[in-house]
Amino acid sequence: MLRSAAGVVAGAVVLSVVTGCASSSSEAGAGADGGKTVTVWTWTGPGKELQAAVPGFEAANPGIKVKIEDVGNPAIWDKITTGMAAGGAGLPDVMNIGVDYMPSYLEKFKDGLQELGALGAGDLAKDFSDAAWASGGDADGKVFGVPFEEYTSVLMFRRDLFEAAGVNVDEVKTWDQLIAAGVKVKEKSGVPLLALDESATVTDSANLWQFLEILQGGFYFDGQGRVAMNDAKGVRALDLIKQMHDKGLIADVPGDIGKVFAAFAESKVAAIPAASWVPGALPEKAPALSGKVGIAPLPAVETGGARSGLVGSSYLTLAKAGKNKDAAFKFVKYAMTDLNAQQAMFAAGGLFPANRPMQRSEGFVKAVDYYGGQAPNELIVSLLATSKGRSNYSSDYPKALRAYTAAQTQVLLKGSTPKEALDKAAAQVAQQTGRTPAK
Repeated sequence: MLRSAAGVVAGAVVLSVVTGCASSSSEAGAGADGGKTVTVWTWTGPGKELQAAVPGFEAANPGIKVKIEDVGNPAIWDKITTGMAAGGAGLPDVMNIGVDYMPSYLEKFKDGLQELGALGAGDLAKDFSDAAWASGGDADGKVFGVPFEEYTSVLMFRRDLFEAAGVNVDEVKTWDQLIAAGVKVKEKSGVPLLALDESATVTDSANLWQFLEILQGGFYFDGQGRVAMNDAKGVRALDLIKQMHDKGLIADVPGDIGKVFAAFAESKVAAIPAASWVPGALPEKAPALSGKVGIAPLPAVETGGARSGLVGSSYLTLAKAGKNKDAAFKFVKYAMTDLNAQQAMFAAGGLFPANRPMQRSEGFVKAVDYYGGQAPNELIVSLLATSKGRSNYSSDYPKALRAYTAAQTQVLLKGSTPKEALDKAAAQVAQQTGRTPAK
């Protein structure tokens, strides 16, 4: 739910160096035209989009060929890790990397990715939100990736169930108000408000807490890399989840987002707090709900608080060991900033583009019958425009994610308080990683 339908899933995949060495995909030698071949590693969804940009790029850049390779997800992460651990051996020219993996590569393999400022990437920043741009770099402001996709969070709700309960979603501004609305919906229809995997059988079970943290400007780690998951923001987020659980507003739905889609379609839950790729996927997953679904901003945690934040993004990066850096960056720049390329890519795959001119282009925002005439892209673009802050995943995100899901289960199923459970989780993460607890 946090990342794109293309497959940048919310998961705790520990980066590990696998045995063996990937064969080299970077072709610096001459192609049939005597030029260079730029090789790109990605996976299925974004691969289809990037392939759509190739004809236009090759026509505008005679002598440069582009080869898009669908490495698969999650296989791509092990292959990149292997190549970086081997000093860049076997890596392609361009790599598609998710925001949650960027910190691991930057922290563990300082010479693995090419800093893009030297190639002129700074001139591209104006075409992207501050949050997406900053999250493609390090804490010092150096740029290592140009944004591909960008996602915020939204509330998908069953318009029919909310209206039957007399709830006007436009008046729901905070999570306390949403909880009160959820009580009304359940009293009227018997349907709980949200779904959650309470036993944390999948990492998607952490998504709701992460959404609530991001709305408050918090996360597992702070800007200095210190463990911050048990601060007031983290405790407030888990307390809201506990309140919903205690009021019977959470349906225990083990499994990933596919299970949540099914519960929503079958009237087992009335709403889905979701990453903003979901509005594009839901009509295909639940066609019978056409006209019964609405979309709104997530409520703020506190009155007047933020109602959006960057919850997912991916980037095109360059391998520092690559032989075709100039040609590779030309392709990255073209695919990520040329409006014709962006339009061709969106038509091919529909991933939500990070490029602001594309977000504002003619025809991108339109009413959708499935959502009762609402224009999902219009809302999403407006929310992305207000998203701030760099994502603080860090290389220890998988450890923190596991510790949090265990804490959430302790609160919901074992009776622990949010503060107790998160203090224990934070201490565990600090001990495992050597990171300093935030004060």
